[in-house]
Amino acid sequence: MKADEAARASAPSKAERLAKAREKELQENVAVGFAADAVNKGEGGGAIGAGKSLKATSKRKPVKESKSEGSGFTLPSFSSESAAKKKVILSPADDLDDDEKSMARPNQPLLFLLFATPVSIYLSFYVLGSINVI
Repeated sequence: MKADEAARASAPSKAERLAKAREKELQENVAVGFAADAVNKGEGGGAIGAGKSLKATSKRKPVKESKSEGSGFTLPSFSSESAAKKKVILSPADDLDDDEKSMARPNQPLLFLLFATPVSIYLSFYVLGSINVI
């Protein structure tokens, strides 16, 4: 019990840990900047090296600054790429119900039934009458 309390008392507070993390991050950003300058000049990578280890150590992405002249107001671009990425949701509530559809619309199964029913009744009586069942 006392060992746990002593360990907790000697542990750094959250504010101290955050301050250390900020310092470490600043040092990494400075080192990354020096390494990038050295790579661009062709001098080698310095202490960090060039390439993959640079990407693995930095967690933040650089902010791209827009170099626009004028008031600084830009309109959004409406391109076909953004339209292709959007997911289209089809709602069944948007479809018309059967009672909302026109009665004059073509109904092929009913048309077939209207023509086939009298023919089938006639043929059934013709066949049954010819074999003396009726």
